[in-house]
Amino acid sequence: MPSAFRLEDYDVSPITGFLPEQEPARRLADSYYTPWLVLNEDLQALQLTGTLRARVEELPVLTIDRLIDERERRWAYTILGFLAHTYVWCDRRHVKTSLPAGIAVPWVQLACTLELQPVVSCASVVLWNWRKLDPQGPLDLTNVTSLQTFTGSTDETWFYLITAAVEAHAIPILRAIPAMLTAIDTQDTRAVLAFLHEMRGVLADLPALLNRMYEHCDPHMFYTKIHAFLTGWSNQAATGLPHGLLYKGVDDVGIDPNDHATLIARHRTHAGGSAAQSSIIQVLDIVLGIQHYPTGQPRDQRSIASQNDPDLRRGNYLVAMRAYMPGPHRRFLEDLGRQCHLRAFVQDQGAPEILATLRRTDPDEACLREDMLTTYNDCVGHVRRFRDAHIQMVTRYVVSPARKSGTATVANATAHPTPYSHGERPRQHMTTAPLASHDPAWTPKATPPVDSIPSTPTEKSAQVSPHLPPTAGDEFFLSVRTRTIPTSQTSIPSSSDSTAAPSESEDWPVSPPLDSPVSRFSLSGLRRAATTWISAKASPTFETDSFTLPARNAPSSSTTTINAIAASTFMGSTTPQSENRPSSRRVSEGGETAVSDPSSPVNSLLVAVDQPRQQPVVKSPAVAVMPRTGRQELLGSGGTSAIKFLKQVRDETTEGLLH
Repeated sequence: MPSAFRLEDYDVSPITGFLPEQEPARRLADSYYTPWLVLNEDLQALQLTGTLRARVEELPVLTIDRLIDERERRWAYTILGFLAHTYVWCDRRHVKTSLPAGIAVPWVQLACTLELQPVVSCASVVLWNWRKLDPQGPLDLTNVTSLQTFTGSTDETWFYLITAAVEAHAIPILRAIPAMLTAIDTQDTRAVLAFLHEMRGVLADLPALLNRMYEHCDPHMFYTKIHAFLTGWSNQAATGLPHGLLYKGVDDVGIDPNDHATLIARHRTHAGGSAAQSSIIQVLDIVLGIQHYPTGQPRDQRSIASQNDPDLRRGNYLVAMRAYMPGPHRRFLEDLGRQCHLRAFVQDQGAPEILATLRRTDPDEACLREDMLTTYNDCVGHVRRFRDAHIQMVTRYVVSPARKSGTATVANATAHPTPYSHGERPRQHMTTAPLASHDPAWTPKATPPVDSIPSTPTEKSAQVSPHLPPTAGDEFFLSVRTRTIPTSQTSIPSSSDSTAAPSESEDWPVSPPLDSPVSRFSLSGLRRAATTWISAKASPTFETDSFTLPARNAPSSSTTTINAIAASTFMGSTTPQSENRPSSRRVSEGGETAVSDPSSPVNSLLVAVDQPRQQPVVKSPAVAVMPRTGRQELLGSGGTSAIKFLKQVRDETTEGLLH
């Protein structure tokens, strides 16, 4: 059976691997498709002039029947993806919630034909988006470039090319797989060892190759200009797509335009482009028998017996990303997973009792099998080092820029992709969006005396149900309601002063305004966002805010409110914004806080989380601390959930070592 395993049956080339053996098409032969090609050629110029959306909306609905071959269908799918994502994301202040039929209809048809999703994917920006500079030259970084980018920058081109280079570098492994499967079937230990030696040599170079990303892809450029275009429509409430994206001419056919509930249900929530959709990385895991599990699954469920449990595999994010791969590549992974038993073979051949016997009876065979076991572990170690390099890259390209820019991020990722990212993490994903923006019309208010800070918050708290008490890394919606203390008010009424409390009809505006009414953050990512939000006020103002964060997919039996108390204290009535620095805080197990810089303009930032009906107790001015029975945590740095996910993937790789 393994001997019948042929790469060509899955559109995998022994020469170019998952990359097409023939260069991707650069044009469409029929002039019928000129409207697509003209917009694609002028993509950056139309963004600059602000006319792209109007031009896209004028596109006619063209049939795909006049595309002459697979190469043209792939290129049409690719350019429609670039047009669609640019249409949605080119103006992030006004994100589009629907896609015009001129793009949506042919794009969906092409996606069905190519057996993937109508969204920008690794296939469209990497596999089908390159050409050789010298047609007779090698397929490596010295001789390739990208056919299309969103930004026209060399940074974006290099981002795609490094991902393609990783694909190309692993071609020798793909080419040797059929022979390896045959060797396992015939119990040919020497042939299996030869395969592992070749695999080890290839994998040893991958971390260095990945790290070449730093040569020409600037982290600031990537974070601020590129990765938003690669974002899909899943988990994007904070960026303006609370329900996903409606594909007009496809998902709204036969529906009353006034039937909003049905239209909302028809919105699509595809994930965006991510290197988790790269087939070659999943091949490495399959060949080496490295298992990955649904995020957050208890370790006691990770038994060998449960590894192939369909219910557990269904929740595996990396497996879910196969839906965004071309159909033949997806089937390659599925069939390879059923036929490849390399790990079990090495484990059986290198069992301690067998090696002990062979050392007495056949020392050469014992050495060969020990070498096979060592080489297998070396291969697993190289995959781990590759993932270590990726974690460092995600930190540099996403987490650090998010902190510096004052936005909270837990990328997939991708919903925001990262260089060679494994994408977004189910239930632990957070999109990039500023918690607050500077409003030129906003003016500082007078500061009330610090000693007038009430012992309990007085703001209205809009409870949202259903949801459960959160855990670090879970997904939340964050809504902020702010009351600005009038200049004439010299003290803040206590919660017991009912006459001073606002009425139910009183408006509590957000100041400065949020970019959108609702922003999404993970609990562990709130610290940077809230720090920025408080610092942005840059004024002698006291504010109290209630953060109500409903968790997803939870019963309606409980609610949780996070009360954040933030005070700004100043030596005088005016303080330059540059002097607004959040203080450093530490919260002990017992609930006490230590302020390292009590004179800082922002002298406290603490989020207290607990069960319903428990209220925070103010232990000191502007510090809300929950009772010891509750959970408390400083607002954690953005990006930690993404890093946790990547570390889980890396640690699962380490678990693949044989002993």
